[in-house]
Amino acid sequence: MIFTEQREKDLKTLLLEANNRDPEAMETLLKKFEPLLNKCAMQLDYYGAESDMTICFIEFVYSLKPEKVAPFSEGELVAFIKRAMNNKKIDLYRKHKSNITEVPLEYDDEIPDENDFENAACIKAILDELTEKQREVVNAKYYGMYSDAEIAEKMKISRQAVNQLKRRALEILTKNFE
Repeated sequence: MIFTEQREKDLKTLLLEANNRDPEAMETLLKKFEPLLNKCAMQLDYYGAESDMTICFIEFVYSLKPEKVAPFSEGELVAFIKRAMNNKKIDLYRKHKSNITEVPLEYDDEIPDENDFENAACIKAILDELTEKQREVVNAKYYGMYSDAEIAEKMKISRQAVNQLKRRALEILTKNFE
């Protein structure tokens, strides 16, 4: 009985062989990096994300230049691939985010506290001291639970402007609420 001992190929060898269009090497790489690709696809959370991440991985491997791979250790290559796939995930997120129907920054102008009319009137009076933009930022941030980036995008202003409006509004609110 003859045993053929097949040694597992190192990552550098697999990358170079897959880069030269070896289907077995590519299949082995896909199996090795399947957990990373699945994690990225789950974070993207849209139908077809797994296929998109697999395609991105294959394109990435095909785009590697052998002379660039040679000087790196296996750990450095894994870190490089992980970083590249995370960047691809971000690109895919941005691409698919633009295809999503945008939800407008709408919120209820009514103060949610229906039982305590005195506090509601006091809060309404304090909110009336804010500028329209400050009020919009505060409502979107704290009632609508939007991020600064989402508010900036919807209001067509910078994140820094959102932060300034929010900070000034909170200063006014704390000063008047004391």
